[in-house]
Amino acid sequence: MHLTNDDIKRFWAKVTKSDNCWLWNAGKDKDGYGQFWLNSEQRSIRAHRISYFLKSGEVPEFALHTCDNPSCVNPNHLYNGNHLQNQRDRVSRKRSARGSKHSRHKLNEDQVKTIKELLRVRKLKYVDIARMFNVSAQTIYAIREGRTWIHVQ
Repeated sequence: MHLTNDDIKRFWAKVTKSDNCWLWNAGKDKDGYGQFWLNSEQRSIRAHRISYFLKSGEVPEFALHTCDNPSCVNPNHLYNGNHLQNQRDRVSRKRSARGSKHSRHKLNEDQVKTIKELLRVRKLKYVDIARMFNVSAQTIYAIREGRTWIHVQ
């Protein structure tokens, strides 16, 4: 990553510093992460990655937050991680898409509640419930066993 003095000045002009998180006050992506247009490279980069680079001199594979605040660019709240660490961090902080927010969902939370009730009263077979909701019997079994949709009570 190459930053000019102009890039660095523009970057810090978009940050509000405090004793805790340093907040990015410019454009953000759909997840709340700051986006910075890097003139020298003609591309947009997440702001917290630039902050990490400015402090450490190394380009992070993933700049992970200790504060769980996507708009924070305080370099003391950031550490270099890898793809697996990033995925685990996202899951542990409940930031991963699940249920009807997941792009490949076929059911919604209300349908799963109904399925769980049907399973509880045990009057229908998995395959019969599956047909009702146009999913596989394996999907119904996974719901029953608590492998999927565990956030739905």
